[in-house]
Amino acid sequence: MTRTQSHITERIGVSTVDNIFSKDLKWFFREQRVADFGVDAEVEVVEDGKPTGKLIGLQIKSGSSFFKKVTSGKIRYYGELKHLEYWTNHSLPIYIILHNPEKQITIFQRVERHLAVLTEKGWYIDIPLENRLDATARKILSSGVGSDPESLKRYRFASDKMDMIKYKNHKVFFRFDFWVNKSFGLRGIDVYFDDYQKSVPDENIEIWGPTHSTQPIMRHFFPWLDYELADFEHPDDNCGEIECHILRVKLNKSAKRFLKLEQFYENPDLPYDIDYQNTENILEESYNTLPWEIDNDDFDPELTTMMQEEIHRDNE
Repeated sequence: MTRTQSHITERIGVSTVDNIFSKDLKWFFREQRVADFGVDAEVEVVEDGKPTGKLIGLQIKSGSSFFKKVTSGKIRYYGELKHLEYWTNHSLPIYIILHNPEKQITIFQRVERHLAVLTEKGWYIDIPLENRLDATARKILSSGVGSDPESLKRYRFASDKMDMIKYKNHKVFFRFDFWVNKSFGLRGIDVYFDDYQKSVPDENIEIWGPTHSTQPIMRHFFPWLDYELADFEHPDDNCGEIECHILRVKLNKSAKRFLKLEQFYENPDLPYDIDYQNTENILEESYNTLPWEIDNDDFDPELTTMMQEEIHRDNE
């Protein structure tokens, strides 16, 4: 298989898994854009149309080669020891997802140390073919998911570090287009640097889910950002179909502390004009607080009030 074919097969797998979680289970699916982070995507459990803050991490493998040998109704997945150590020590429960693009079969198994068998070259885990990834897997997948607020917040900060660095040097806008007459309202976020009126966004964040509000998305996926409403289009302006929210976002205080500490950890011998021990203690405290803090010292007061009203309505 060529590199191009391999990439296409990989994208088919991610797209299929995205559709299953987003459309069949109606949970939030977010692909991780940092390829070497060790987790391909994260999923947030949704109950009664509301995000719960409970997350699972996914390692997605696509290709018919994974399904060539079936033993006692199971597929044997082989991996390296470093991956086993990483996944079993992760703050989120990690699931391996195998997708067969030829037969349209998608199966899953949670990575747990007691299920892994060590070998001379690494380890393997058996994934039953009956573990089909579809709407019937809702109960199994939602049991024992990661829900510790501190661990989840630490994970968000670590996984989004590169975005923090990028956003630090730009004026950044998020565009949410909510389909108001559809239960599956959110279908991605467009990111604009410096000017949200560009014809083409600079980036797109793949977050899909059953919501029509910016607040739960910002709270659960971006605890390192503050935001204000920059522009709003009523659905009547779009034939009654799409409600557009433009948010201006910026790093909050905790994100700034996090980046300073990361810089210190990466270059401990360089001189810095900051009390790192005190900064680390403050950041530790912020991990244990609610996942939303607002630092609106240079945001428009009137628009910020509008956002606070939205937060209040969503929390009722």
